[in-house]
Amino acid sequence: MLHVSKRETMMSEQVLISCSSLRPGDNYQIFLRLNHHKGTWVARGAYKADQQGEINLDEHAAVRGTYSGVRPMGLFESLIPCHDFKFGDYCKCSPPDPFNYTLELRDSVGHLIHSLQLTKHWMHPSVTRTEIEENGVIGTLFRPPGDGPFPAIIDISGAGGGINEQKAASLASEGFCVLSLAFFQYKTLPKTLAEVDIDYFKGAVEWLVSLPFTSNEIGIQGVSFGALLVNMLAVRHPQVRFSPTYNVATVVATRIRIMTSLGISIV
Repeated sequence: MLHVSKRETMMSEQVLISCSSLRPGDNYQIFLRLNHHKGTWVARGAYKADQQGEINLDEHAAVRGTYSGVRPMGLFESLIPCHDFKFGDYCKCSPPDPFNYTLELRDSVGHLIHSLQLTKHWMHPSVTRTEIEENGVIGTLFRPPGDGPFPAIIDISGAGGGINEQKAASLASEGFCVLSLAFFQYKTLPKTLAEVDIDYFKGAVEWLVSLPFTSNEIGIQGVSFGALLVNMLAVRHPQVRFSPTYNVATVVATRIRIMTSLGISIV
């Protein structure tokens, strides 16, 4: 039988997975499937039951599968897209709806023994989500409960455009006030990167620090092309006190330009 510490958790919470009443020394497989609206993601691990007929993912190593070794959250961390998920597509999370999973225990030849349904939430129920279109700033604000002042963050996505809210929702669930900031290919914003104005982000910084429930110091984080923007903003605005970046570009294509409102290219 399958067991989990909690069936419904926040995205950042650890889920302890174990099995009992197994045949000691026999091989078993555990599958985790993410049932996303764009298609399915799956992870799997193969394990050997101990002398008590148990498997505990926080103690027992996966001998093969999408991950190896002892990693309690290895199945969640190693999900890969299936054939029904469009190649190269992005697992969109806007709005940040919960992720629903199916956990399966199978024997060594693949016969299903037991399954459970799990849910992980990006956004805590007490967090408020507000779509923003103020002073030219467009995005979504996630605010934790209470009066603040809250540590504030601007989250910027990459060159895919649009808006991706999952990181902002998750951080707000930990007590941060987060603006998920769109900058092109969204609502009335520019359609191409060539039209992006670096001064737009200055307006977003000033707007966020002006709120009565934030302080006058913020962080900005970004991924891919957004990380490049974060590095530029961090050296231009004294209100920015920290600036984590992910998958930041080390080389920028010659066709990409980042302009100021005066029409001056800074990249």
